[in-house]
Amino acid sequence: MLWHAVNLLAFVSSLLFIIDACVIPSKPRRHIPLTQSVSMKNSRPQPSPEFSMRWSSNEAISTTSTNRVVETTPPIPLMKSKIEIMSSRLPGLVTPTSTMVTPSLTFSTYQSNCTDEAVREKKLREKIELLKGKTAAEVIEHFEGNKRKVYNDKRKSGGKKTVGIGFNMEQSDARKIWKNVLPNVPFDDVLLGKRALTDPEIQKLFQHMMKINIKTAKRLFPKYDTYPDDVKTALLNGVFRGDFNKAHKTVKFINTGQWEKVAKEYLNREDFRNCIRDKLLGIWYRLMWNAHIFRKYASKIEKEKLKKKQ
Repeated sequence: MLWHAVNLLAFVSSLLFIIDACVIPSKPRRHIPLTQSVSMKNSRPQPSPEFSMRWSSNEAISTTSTNRVVETTPPIPLMKSKIEIMSSRLPGLVTPTSTMVTPSLTFSTYQSNCTDEAVREKKLREKIELLKGKTAAEVIEHFEGNKRKVYNDKRKSGGKKTVGIGFNMEQSDARKIWKNVLPNVPFDDVLLGKRALTDPEIQKLFQHMMKINIKTAKRLFPKYDTYPDDVKTALLNGVFRGDFNKAHKTVKFINTGQWEKVAKEYLNREDFRNCIRDKLLGIWYRLMWNAHIFRKYASKIEKEKLKKKQ
């Protein structure tokens, strides 16, 4: 009986408290922080002059003394009154506005979406520094990779079986080149993954392909030998990928000396537009590195023109 009496008393006390909280007074009921004395019940604590936090829809808006607005994560209540605690259990109860504090600022949704882009750009800058002064062969090997066993290179259209430093075993003249360079290595065994290439075999095949692509670069770009080494490397890097042919605007801009247009037109290609979506970041880094070299050369030419005018 005593236990039931205690429960009944607790229930009646809670009910009276809720009724008291729901009664609409002559003045709006104000929030009293727990740290303030009961004698200050009718006084409302003023927010800090530095920060005042309020809610609007799903946004958290922070205003400072300079009226600067920044987007933040949802604010955390500094403290809760008894009424707010009860309202969390009884959703129909209206409570006064809580005093909030501003948590540490975080990335907004837009900034979060740009995080990957920032990482890519940072890595690109690292590659630019890493490849400074490198030979064309070293740059191409860096981007192509070096694998002894055949693999499916998804960076090539439709995915091509590739081995060594970017040698496409499915290109039309692959068997002919292989027979001339590696006559004692069974082509089909390597193609089917039954045999791996040795490092000397990889280098022999790569050097042969470099000679072929240098001839192609000189045919496409008659002034090839007059360009700085880094420009020749970028052009050869693109030729190795199959980025150029005589009909391309990029080739026309290069051969007519319109270098200010080269980088933009060079990146105007489907594989570059889709490489981020398709998660082929190797393509993005390689094309952006080439475009960086083209932009740098265009800037150098422009500075030389301005210097001559002065």
